Amino acid sequence: MKGYYSFLHKMLTAAALALIATPVLAAKLTQYYVPATSSIALKFNALDPARMPIDTQWLLREVAAALEAKSSWPLKTDGESTLELSGLRTRVDWDESRILFEYLHVARNKVGEEWGETLSIPVSYRIERTNDAIVVHLGPAEMADLLTRKTFLPGPKLKPVVELFQDFSTIMRSAPSLALHRAVLLSGEEESSASPQGCIERFDYVLGRYAFTNGEERPFDPKHDDVFLFRTAQESVPLKVAAVNFRGGSKVFFEAWVPFELRADGSVEGYDIAPALKSEVRRVLGDLPAREAERELDAARDGAKSRDRR
Repeated sequence: MKGYYSFLHKMLTAAALALIATPVLAAKLTQYYVPATSSIALKFNALDPARMPIDTQWLLREVAAALEAKSSWPLKTDGESTLELSGLRTRVDWDESRILFEYLHVARNKVGEEWGETLSIPVSYRIERTNDAIVVHLGPAEMADLLTRKTFLPGPKLKPVVELFQDFSTIMRSAPSLALHRAVLLSGEEESSASPQGCIERFDYVLGRYAFTNGEERPFDPKHDDVFLFRTAQESVPLKVAAVNFRGGSKVFFEAWVPFELRADGSVEGYDIAPALKSEVRRVLGDLPAREAERELDAARDGAKSRDRR
């Protein structure tokens, strides 16, 4: 009899674990009218600082992420074996041409099943592109779906719907002030009468080396690349330079990831960095240090003496 009870206990434990791993879900859908909002037109510059077209899919994903960041209820997760997710998440539904705002408070097990509550608010979008601008038209949301998935386990609860609608309205009112951040790879080449070593020495003398801080993303390897500091009033940009022999002088190649900002009112920030950087490269190469000029002159004199002896 003792063995029977032990076997029964093991069976019940296994059954309980199986139920926890795969809960029985029952879904209930409730619809709400969304408080009236106006349609919104967001205007962005169509070109990056390198004069290349801005990708519209990237732009729309960034708009959704920037709107999500405006929420007073950011998405967070807690727990390990069973996760608890709460807050706002957004995603772009390309097939339906809409941005889906999902306020959720759910539990998720290891196999990916969720139970709890999710309030979905769809916002339609339409993109209009010209040579100079990309206009993102956001339509007013009309209906929201509250999906409740129940199980035998206690289910997480959302905040009151009226509070979620207030948060959503605040987000949409902030849309015209959105600012999207990105960096573009700027590259170019210049010629110099100086030797490759002399060119690198000049960048060292005028700009100095770029010092990456702990945790900073490193687009270039300072151990193997010559990376210099290009500084503006607002930004410090790592500038990679390489020089090779070319027609008795050098050809100098440079690269820099230039940060810039697109604003929803059509204005931009950081577009002056690209021309300033190119101008600085030309200035550095055009203003050789005295020791380099003397070295070039000595080499020319030695060459002349050698020819005279012949």
